[in-house]
Amino acid sequence: MSKGRNKKAAVSNPSPSSKQYMRRKIIMVAIIVILGLILYIDSKTNFIENMVGNKTFEIRIKK
Repeated sequence: MSKGRNKKAAVSNPSPSSKQYMRRKIIMVAIIVILGLILYIDSKTNFIENMVGNKTFEIRIKK
């Protein structure tokens, strides 16, 4: 092996598919964090319940 080898060959760049995977993973984490913040803020303010109303229903099961 000669000492004058090209050093760029030794450095491996991430493949485009792994970059795309990381980008998708970051976007998914960001979406989950944003939805979590929305739910946290709504739990404090009850904005969605006030806007939509309480639409819960019960299913009664006879024993």
